[in-house]
Amino acid sequence: MTKIYFQSLNIDHANILFEYLQEDALYHYIPDQKYTSIQALKQRYSRLIQGSASIEEIWLNWVMFSDTQLKQPIGTLQATLFPQQETAQIGYVIFKPFWGLGYASKAVEWLENDLKHTFSIQNLEAYVDPKNTASIKVLEKNNFIFKTVEEDDLYYSKSISQSISRG
Repeated sequence: MTKIYFQSLNIDHANILFEYLQEDALYHYIPDQKYTSIQALKQRYSRLIQGSASIEEIWLNWVMFSDTQLKQPIGTLQATLFPQQETAQIGYVIFKPFWGLGYASKAVEWLENDLKHTFSIQNLEAYVDPKNTASIKVLEKNNFIFKTVEEDDLYYSKSISQSISRG
């Protein structure tokens, strides 16, 4: 596996992600829809970039790439921050050609470190379809702990430390 490069989501990403998001298998475990056109995907990204209408949550979205030129996308990564609760809900989508290569685990590790050093976040949360064994493995590899079943999803959480060493 190569290094992952992260770029904040922008509307133009729809042009390069649309093709990857046409894979039916991506939608077996996520509550998103397959977008019928690049324009529809651009509208969705525009809404995500605008952020939450609530001051109680912050939306963060990235595209993950496998190259420094940011030409080869491997997936998306997102976090919804709830600053008053010092909590973030995380999610990720890895495009099918990159499944099973460790990208999701590395992305979750990067996200934890980024949130830990940028925001006052104490807890990470993730919801996963019980049939999505690959995603369950990613969470467990990153030391998330299964807590309960909520609606039809498994709820995992992880406490993260705020200690930052200053050299």
